[in-house]
Amino acid sequence: INAEYMGEAEESSEGSPTRQNPAMTRSGSARLGVAPVASGGLDAGPQRVRRAGKKRKGMPTTYDRTRESWQSFLSENTEVAEEVERARKSSNRYTERQDFLAKVSYRVWEQEVEVKRREWERNRLRNARPG
Repeated sequence: INAEYMGEAEESSEGSPTRQNPAMTRSGSARLGVAPVASGGLDAGPQRVRRAGKKRKGMPTTYDRTRESWQSFLSENTEVAEEVERARKSSNRYTERQDFLAKVSYRVWEQEVEVKRREWERNRLRNARPG
């Protein structure tokens, strides 16, 4: 970080302090309505993330609470539990259906390309005939 910006005077080669722009110092930035520079720079962010990610002992995480809530809901509502189980067992059907639709779409595209190619060839031969 630039020492002038932080409000510290640098000494020039002659030994006298250099002139500072008051708007660029910390105190000057407050007068201009600009927020002062946060301490820690880029290194402060990862430290905050590490602290926020630490699990407190004895405290359940949001994931744990949600999982427990979902399990209790399913145990109370057997119809919903059965529907979820059916959907879980039929999960392959969705991917199989998507594969089938992709193949059909590709085949339709191939047919359209073939029709255009034939039409282009027919027009080329028609225009090539002496008239």
